Amino acid sequence: MGLKEKLSGTVGSMISLRINRFKSAVLNPQKAYMKVFSEIRKKISSVIKLIFKNPDKLEDYIHVGKRYISYSIIAKGILGVVLFAVLFSQVIFPFVNGRLWPASITVNTREYHEFSGNGKVYREDGTLIYKGEMSRGTSNGIGEVYDENGDLVYRGNFQNNMYSGEGEMFGKNQKLLYKGEFASNLYNGQGQMYYYNGEVKFNGIFESGEFKEGVEYYNNGKRKYNGTYENGLYNGQGRLYGYNDSYSDESMIYTGEFKNGLYDGEGKLYDETSGRLLYNGNFLRGIYQGAGVLYGKNGQEVFRGNFYNGDIDYLSFCNATDSEVRQSFKKESDTVLLDNSYLLVYEPLSAALELSYADTDKPMVIRVRLWGEQNINGITPKMTLKQLKEQFGGQSYTEYELFAEESECFISQYTDADVSEGKILYSVKYIFDNFYVRAYSDSPEGKIYYIETGEV
Repeated sequence: MGLKEKLSGTVGSMISLRINRFKSAVLNPQKAYMKVFSEIRKKISSVIKLIFKNPDKLEDYIHVGKRYISYSIIAKGILGVVLFAVLFSQVIFPFVNGRLWPASITVNTREYHEFSGNGKVYREDGTLIYKGEMSRGTSNGIGEVYDENGDLVYRGNFQNNMYSGEGEMFGKNQKLLYKGEFASNLYNGQGQMYYYNGEVKFNGIFESGEFKEGVEYYNNGKRKYNGTYENGLYNGQGRLYGYNDSYSDESMIYTGEFKNGLYDGEGKLYDETSGRLLYNGNFLRGIYQGAGVLYGKNGQEVFRGNFYNGDIDYLSFCNATDSEVRQSFKKESDTVLLDNSYLLVYEPLSAALELSYADTDKPMVIRVRLWGEQNINGITPKMTLKQLKEQFGGQSYTEYELFAEESECFISQYTDADVSEGKILYSVKYIFDNFYVRAYSDSPEGKIYYIETGEV
């Protein structure tokens, strides 16, 4: 028989043997399992014997250079390495990982949700999102948060994945925006907020992310407000300061009560530039309302009485006596005598009250004339007759064309109006409930010279 035939027969026998063993294992798996287990047990037994065998003959040694090393020592060394590798990977490394050095883990993986210790958490794209203390996948303790560009967003204390306790918040270019206390990811407690230029924006107490009480600053470092807040708005007692780069000293605008960010209640209003007192009294939704005192340019008292809708309640003086007028308006600028009446002129207020003494022993106010910033039911001296008619639309009014008399000419002394006796004037009159407002001009649609109001 040739070599080729011998090799073919040998290979065939080996294949046939393997096939038979495979069939035997499939048909009798219990027998195959026992055979494999028996072989494994024999191998383990022989290794154990080798490890604990006391070498007593030359065949129990291996010749390495000038030395002989027993197979028992080699087996023990290999076993030791294997046991140490298993111990290190299953016990030692998991224990020290995150304790002696930060563990590196990927967010939202099983390892992430089970991890406790000091870790570095990465996004799926490999960028760092968190570095710090963790407890079973939750940020707890001191840590840092980073954005997609690797810039620091927050550094401080965490509780259950939320900013809680002392911390710092950063903005673009890692500029410090806030330093202080947090609760549930919001500014809460004592803290400082900053502008991007590094100046303090607010220093005080926060509540649920909003200012609660403290000092607010402009971006030039000067005070803006000092007081209490509610829902981030000025509320309660406070002081408001104006923004003024031209003056070294802070200029207070208002001190008193606030509500929903507006002057409301008792307060004092000051001129932002000079600092002089303008008004001391009651406010409602940011305007004068109720009892108050108005002051002039030199600090003198020019009016003490009732205010309505941001201005002196002129209508309340209809039928007021001369003494009542003088008690509230103080010293008049001028007195203009007419035929059966006279005008008490208050130039700082751009107002004149006309009193008649024709039918009574005590002169009484019959009408009020205004040429300043006043607003009577939406009508101001700064309008034109055309604007007045457009504003009130279809509301009925009375239109007059008249020759100016002495009582109309007084206005030329206090405004740029050119009114002389006999000049043609145009007038529009509206009636509202129990009072009227009448506007005067030198043309049917021209600029209003002054308005007049009184009882119907």
